[in-house]
Amino acid sequence: MPTTKRDYYEVLEVAKGASADEIKKAYRQAALKHHPDKNPGNKDSETRFKECAEAYEVLSDPQKRTQYDKYGHEGLRGQPMHDFSHMDVHSIEDLFAPSSAAIRSASNAAEAADRVAGVNRGSRAAGTTWKRKP
Repeated sequence: MPTTKRDYYEVLEVAKGASADEIKKAYRQAALKHHPDKNPGNKDSETRFKECAEAYEVLSDPQKRTQYDKYGHEGLRGQPMHDFSHMDVHSIEDLFAPSSAAIRSASNAAEAADRVAGVNRGSRAAGTTWKRKP
């Protein structure tokens, strides 16, 4: 007998008209609350954690969210989705740690801002200061 999935908006405790930022904030709060590291041995909490991840995957993607809003869970059949039933998060920090791509992107943005401002940080050695280009 198939299990009935809860409404994704209910899972994250947000309104249907919630903004992307509200959904992200709700997901982070729910993920922290139900994370297996915070609730060791609690299978219900682990299930809710995976449910939150699945809800966030759908509601944070505009195309999937539109399909879900129109057709519910049936509208997502055939859509590529992660299988969160086998999710293995080693620590809560893994969940919220910035990806290496995000770090590279921030570094590239900082370098571009330095070029515009005329600042040369170069390979800054200990004890040196940054100097504005002439």
